[in-house]
Amino acid sequence: MGYYIDWENSGGAAAVPLSAKDPLKNARPKTAKWLLYAALTGDFGLKSSAEALSMDEDDTEEALSFWCDRGVVKSSENAAGTGIGGDLNGSDKSVSAEKTSSAGIKHDFLRPIDKREVTEIIENSPALTCLFSELQRIVPGDPTLTEQRVYIFIHEYYGIDVNNILMLLHLAVDIGKYQNRSPAYVDYLAKEWHKRGIVTHKQAADDIERLREYYTFEGRIAAIFDIQRQFTTKERESITEWKNYDFHDEIFHFAYEITIEHTGAVKFAYIARVLANWYVRGLRNIEEITAYNEKYLTEHSEYKAARYDKNNKKPKSEPSFNLTNAADEDLEAALRGELG
Repeated sequence: MGYYIDWENSGGAAAVPLSAKDPLKNARPKTAKWLLYAALTGDFGLKSSAEALSMDEDDTEEALSFWCDRGVVKSSENAAGTGIGGDLNGSDKSVSAEKTSSAGIKHDFLRPIDKREVTEIIENSPALTCLFSELQRIVPGDPTLTEQRVYIFIHEYYGIDVNNILMLLHLAVDIGKYQNRSPAYVDYLAKEWHKRGIVTHKQAADDIERLREYYTFEGRIAAIFDIQRQFTTKERESITEWKNYDFHDEIFHFAYEITIEHTGAVKFAYIARVLANWYVRGLRNIEEITAYNEKYLTEHSEYKAARYDKNNKKPKSEPSFNLTNAADEDLEAALRGELG
């Protein structure tokens, strides 16, 4: 079945610039949502658009900065008192991001800064010169204008020390979140540090350690299962085995939800059997698992219905499956709550 836009009943149309097509690949959902809203309404105000979209002003400011950095949105110098984030209708006053750099040059770091201004800022800041020199060593090649803009903003506006920025950069590279020279993840973490008041080197180092632990496989499992304690030896053995499955995190989360729904607790043996069953059947992504579940339900619907009386009351007999001696097929159904 194909789909198309119902232009006949659309009520009209609004233009979305084609220049947004490529940046859209790296835009966060809220960032894309904000651009669509701005194109439809013409409302570029940080406060008014945040209220209309039920977003935080920080999110709308980040969205505005993202699209400005990529030349999709530009400031209206003729709109009195609005600046880049100002409402063109004068209904909102944006938060000023204007600061004075270490060289005494005044800039609004949310505005699109051209290559000449970027070069001027970097050349007049020994700290930024050092930062971009290290960036080229860590990620070979010349920094893009977007990278330069983002790191200038992080250092000058968020006030994050260059050494702390480099820790964020190393983390992003090490965990594979610096693809195609995109500093989006570094920008995201810097914003979080700014919100949480992480300023000192020790605070930064402690948070980097926390993030590195999370991005280990064991750390991700702990986060998915909402476990705040140390794993037991037997649990670690299970986790080691799961790592060989090469499943995405969403599959572990799905197994966790099934376990909680049908046992009321995080039971590793239960989860292990569910995951092992999916693995031996060659299911490697959530779409395949969902399709398999739906197929199983269809094929066994008559068997399931037979376990209930005509009034659809309680099962005629309670299943007595356990994790050690149940037949694979019935065990699998029990684990997913498909048998009465």
